[in-house]
Amino acid sequence: MNYSPDNLKSERSSRSKGFTLVELLAVVAIMLLILKLTLPTLDGLLGKNGKGMARGQLIGDLNRARSLALQNGESVYVVFMPLYSRVGFYSQKQNKSVYFNSNTAANALLGKQLTGYAIYSADRPGVRTANWHSDWKTLPEGFSFDSSTLDALPHTVTVDFFKPPRGATTSWVTLPALKYNSRGVLEGAGLGGVYLSVSKGGVFPPGLGAGGKYLPENADWPEPQPVDDRQWLHVNGVTGRAGVVELVESEVEEGKTISDKIVISGFNVYITHSPILPSDLERELRAIVPGFDHDNSYQPNWLDSTLNEWVPNGQHYPIPGGRDEKLNPIFKNIPYAKAMQLRGDLLGLGRYAAKGGIRVWVVSAQ
Repeated sequence: MNYSPDNLKSERSSRSKGFTLVELLAVVAIMLLILKLTLPTLDGLLGKNGKGMARGQLIGDLNRARSLALQNGESVYVVFMPLYSRVGFYSQKQNKSVYFNSNTAANALLGKQLTGYAIYSADRPGVRTANWHSDWKTLPEGFSFDSSTLDALPHTVTVDFFKPPRGATTSWVTLPALKYNSRGVLEGAGLGGVYLSVSKGGVFPPGLGAGGKYLPENADWPEPQPVDDRQWLHVNGVTGRAGVVELVESEVEEGKTISDKIVISGFNVYITHSPILPSDLERELRAIVPGFDHDNSYQPNWLDSTLNEWVPNGQHYPIPGGRDEKLNPIFKNIPYAKAMQLRGDLLGLGRYAAKGGIRVWVVSAQ
């Protein structure tokens, strides 16, 4: 068979088109090897499965809220979306479930339970300045707040509109919050400040109902992680600055853990305002707290018998201080989890929401 130059060129051209199966498999194998080698580097950039991203985002927003309070000379809140059952609600025209089903912005928040937060400023006395300084943000996917951690926040804030849309309504929603005053100081936290934990574990939002809206019910959230497996943040009670809780090299060498570094026991619980006579409130506590009369942490002097001057202030009875003019704790030096549960139960007494609810502080005893 004779080969002309044109035939040889045509044959070479046909052989150069495409790759064999062996060549393709070799390329795929090389790509997988490169990906495997680069994954640890990517993990380091993300801060071990995204924990670094979660803590960095949250710390940045907490410090931004503090800066806004200093800059504008007004109280600024970092507001969190808890479980639906923990949301306080008051309205003269509709119940809680109807409101969350009919209000578009409120319904969207049902999908942000234990993951969403925003920056909000409240009214100054006599001046309407309520404003959302940020959209609702969420933690990186696969991370969430523990419900008891949000229950422990020293403040709540009541809003009459969400972002979006803006517009006053006849309904008020109360959410847990951190409050920075006009001096950038974190209020209600005491010298021990506030601890926030971010846990690994996704939150499944409620199911969808008519019109593709979330059903007004609790999200499905993971079991709380052990203390040492969470990423802990601390907001300084004096400066208001937020930072991550980490072990230094010497602490690691001594065998210490995060549990040793943060305060997980030794909390005092204060009731600052009551919408009913405090003596009546005490009867409510007996029904809520098992073994109330036999609990050694209970402090009978929280209702100082020598200072029974219950003077209402608006819809509340401010709890008077004791002989030293300081507020007496109702429970003293109790474990973290117990303090969180007690606060959540008191805030959950929704029948008093119309009178402003019960105001509770949980503060480190240190």
